[in-house]
Amino acid sequence: MLFFFRLSQPLAIPFLFLYALLVNAVPLRNAITGPTMSVAESFAAGDQGVSIMWEFLSGSAASQPAQPNAGLHVVAVLAGILLVFGQALLVNRSLRTIKGLGSAGYLPALFYLFFAAALGAGFNAPTVGAGFLLLSFNRLVRAYGPDPADALLLEAGFWVGIAAATVNAYAAFLPFALLMASNLRPINVRETLVVFAGFASVFILVFSGIYVLDYGPEWLSQSWKPSLEIPQISAFTSSTFLQTIIPVIIGVGGIFTASQRNSKSLIQVRKLNTWTTVFALFAVLVWVSGVVIAAAAIFPLAFFTAYWIQAGGWPKTWEAVHLTMVSLLIAGQLIAI
Repeated sequence: MLFFFRLSQPLAIPFLFLYALLVNAVPLRNAITGPTMSVAESFAAGDQGVSIMWEFLSGSAASQPAQPNAGLHVVAVLAGILLVFGQALLVNRSLRTIKGLGSAGYLPALFYLFFAAALGAGFNAPTVGAGFLLLSFNRLVRAYGPDPADALLLEAGFWVGIAAATVNAYAAFLPFALLMASNLRPINVRETLVVFAGFASVFILVFSGIYVLDYGPEWLSQSWKPSLEIPQISAFTSSTFLQTIIPVIIGVGGIFTASQRNSKSLIQVRKLNTWTTVFALFAVLVWVSGVVIAAAAIFPLAFFTAYWIQAGGWPKTWEAVHLTMVSLLIAGQLIAI
């Protein structure tokens, strides 16, 4: 299976979609056969307590009591699968733009789908916001060549703003985006202001709309709390420790992988390694601060896994490891029912 997706083939995209259905087969079956919430309740549940915008837009649906032990509606589950599938293709396209891997295959997309299913990605605020961050990353990658790149940098800032409006903690990506931009090109003050302008334009539009529609009192009455909560050592349990150590391992692994690649790579690949590592460190920061926001870590996990498989000389054991991981994922989904 991995060898098939290692190559760029016309049938890869349809088979990727079948793979997405496979790793999400259990949640999809539960949505079809089990008790479910209404469509409105299912989409409102995607707030996960991290998005003031999501809560504001779906506040009335969220206040409706759901059935006890009800799962997501099949429409919401399918919407989540399509969303993650689109993000996987965007990741693959971004990496192809700058020739991030040795071959132009679909391994990053494949592992994006796997880790998305493992981390519970779906049509919810963290996953939707992560998609906007990926769009920003794509614009930053494309800004590597053209000069001037004001339009691409403006778009990059704009997508970070949309992501921050979707998940408040994603506003922390703005300095990371500026760091990535300064690494890809000798960015000047004007281009830095362009990125800031794209970011600020989102909130100018949002608050203008609230003012024009006279939604101010409703907006201010939302029972919203900031999602960033730094873990306290005294409150650490074994579960909290595991939730913290996993993203830390991802961050350290990202730095190690980038250093390995940078010692023997072309300059543009070195830059991509730096950007992906910066993205991974941002994801770790947000993940540790708010445990429910793991969606941003899916991209660096997929990229680094694809790299190590490519760099490992393609031993057959990778196929066995991958199939074992998929089997464990499905088994875990069945046990969690």
